[in-house]
Amino acid sequence: MEKQELFFFFDVLHKIPAPTVMLELKTFETLFMNEAALELFGVNQEEFQTVSIVTSTSPEDKQRMEACLLNAEQHSSVTGFKELNIQLRRKSGRRVFANITVSKHSLKQKNVLILTLDDLTELKKMTERNQQMQGELFRVTKLADLGRLSAGVAHEINNPLNVILAYSENLRDLITEGTFNQTDYLKNVDSIIKAVDRVSKITNKMMQMARFEEVELQAAGLDKVVRDALIFTEQKAKQLDIRIELALQSLPVFNSSPNLFTIC
Repeated sequence: MEKQELFFFFDVLHKIPAPTVMLELKTFETLFMNEAALELFGVNQEEFQTVSIVTSTSPEDKQRMEACLLNAEQHSSVTGFKELNIQLRRKSGRRVFANITVSKHSLKQKNVLILTLDDLTELKKMTERNQQMQGELFRVTKLADLGRLSAGVAHEINNPLNVILAYSENLRDLITEGTFNQTDYLKNVDSIIKAVDRVSKITNKMMQMARFEEVELQAAGLDKVVRDALIFTEQKAKQLDIRIELALQSLPVFNSSPNLFTIC
């Protein structure tokens, strides 16, 4: 009867699709491995007894593995003790990852530990590949964002540069034509200074963004935004014989960054 029970017990272990290992209760010596476990550890029927579950566990997981086995050994029932994501080594040295459930059983008046392993290696590889792909996608997205940002910054800087160029050419024309006077001179110089200040604000804003500083919103009048925008357009409009008239009456105030970009 005992032989029949023993045969039935091992037959059940052989048929379990998951990698299953039997250990001696006190020494944790390997007594049995089913086909799935042999494949997992990369050994054959003649070699499985040389496999030590404890020493096959990676150094960082060894303590958790020993604690799991001891908990099962000291428990009086077949309650399973589980450890998640244990890293093991195959005979070849290749790493495998598994969730392990350990329970104590009585076999022919001898207590043993039964380990069932849920192989996570492929899932782990898939997760790592997904993380790698997400990292690549993030980098591609950041490059695309950088391209759009660079285009916007170039536009923002080109506007005041055009103003500086236009007023500088106007100053040259005034001097060349002999129509130079102090009022015109100061007007052109003031416009150039404002344009340079605008470039400075843009570059400072970019440095703030690079430092990921928190932006504090402040009240800003829409009339000021419009007047700032005219700095970049009025000289060009004058050259094209375009007259700009302002009629700013009770324009609303809104919350904005102090260095609001004016897109012209």
